[in-house]
Amino acid sequence: MKFYRAVSLAILCVGLSQQAIGAQWVDRVEYDSTAECIQNFATTPDNKCTPAKLKSLRLTALTQARTICAQLFGRPGNTTVIKDLGNRPGPISMSHSSIVRTLKVACEADLLNAKLSIPHLISVMGGKDNSVPFYAQKALVQLGALAKPALVSSLKDKNFRLRVRSIGALGLLAADPEFKNDVQAFVSAVAPLLADNAGNGGLGEGSVSGAARAFLEDQSEMPDATLKSIFKIIEEDRVEASARANSIMVVAKFEGGAKEEVKKQLIPILINALQSKGDEDDFDLELLLSAAQHALSDLGQITIPDLVNFLDREPADSRARIRAGRALAAMAWKAGNVVLPPEILPRLLGVPDPEVRYEAAVVVSGLVFKGGPANLGNSLIAIVKGLENVALSDQEQVPHSSANPALESLKALGDIGPEARAAKPTLLKVLNQDPRNKQAIIVEAALSVGRILGKDGKEALPRIEALKKIFADISGFVATLDEAIQLIK
Repeated sequence: MKFYRAVSLAILCVGLSQQAIGAQWVDRVEYDSTAECIQNFATTPDNKCTPAKLKSLRLTALTQARTICAQLFGRPGNTTVIKDLGNRPGPISMSHSSIVRTLKVACEADLLNAKLSIPHLISVMGGKDNSVPFYAQKALVQLGALAKPALVSSLKDKNFRLRVRSIGALGLLAADPEFKNDVQAFVSAVAPLLADNAGNGGLGEGSVSGAARAFLEDQSEMPDATLKSIFKIIEEDRVEASARANSIMVVAKFEGGAKEEVKKQLIPILINALQSKGDEDDFDLELLLSAAQHALSDLGQITIPDLVNFLDREPADSRARIRAGRALAAMAWKAGNVVLPPEILPRLLGVPDPEVRYEAAVVVSGLVFKGGPANLGNSLIAIVKGLENVALSDQEQVPHSSANPALESLKALGDIGPEARAAKPTLLKVLNQDPRNKQAIIVEAALSVGRILGKDGKEALPRIEALKKIFADISGFVATLDEAIQLIK
């Protein structure tokens, strides 16, 4: 552990001293000369960089390092350590990095004296500069248990940068098996900071809330008591949307392992989050709604009754209703099996969102594939009606996707077969659309006529024959139309 501490503390010496000492940094001539000498010694031993000269230059650099340490930590570097390094024989490889490694040992004795170094390092870690606080954070992590109380205490400091970097330092400690017994205490201390939106945006790790989310998501478990404390942050409307989104993301990571009663407590909280109000172009609000939607979906079937009730009472075009529909649609398939009961499908087919309608049509086909039309139970008539509506009104592709709700609905009707014969007027209407538009949909309607109506679909034959001529150059369409004709004849 001391070796790794020493490596980080060497970098700390160089980084901090360049920032804080300026002109009093190791003289550039001596520094560059030493680096050049070391490099040459390693490649051409017969040059002027003799071991004696190397020893002299090294000792000069290390002696000046005592001044650096004095200004950084209130006392000079350990003279014995410096002399010991200066008397070591042979070259130091890797030129500049070797000097860094050497300088750090001169400061090590002071850095490991927590009473002198930790308060200063904590102060430096809260600075506006990006690099110097990083070195301070690394040094505090290397100090380990000595720095732990100060890091936890810094979580309550007024300086948000210090809070962010203290969370990061505790995250590094939590990953060390040496601190496995401290992790839950760290978790309890960091969790309330999910509500702290100070910093560079709410979601990124440059914000306090974002740093807290990153820390908590890295942990392997979360006590139910801590989860419940995070629920309160999600419920609080006065907390920024991005901070609530961070809280939901943390909960989503651990909700699967929570007790049943904790999951049930969470469901209405997430549904309430779906109803958060704001401008449609509010990015943080959109993240909050999306986080709530995905968390509900991940909870699985336990959420279905609450989501269905919510769908039934919400206005048809509300944003929250669409999100609830998406949550249900996303949980439609688990391990290749349909898990949504068929009575929910008519509701999903009526949600004014192409993504939800498409997924609902896919679920219909899945249920029929598993057990035939009988698998749709008493909802068959309502499902057929819903599929008809989608086939007529939802013929555009889902944004950023190749999915088409109307096309999928026509396929689902064809999968249902003769039990969907009530859809005949709709099928004929789609079939007779202008063939210059929605070509794939029209061809699929022809195939569904054959699959559902069979010989009773003869009135559609002239139209299908005409479509073969129109699409003569598209072999896939012609093959599908030929199949439709065979089914009808």
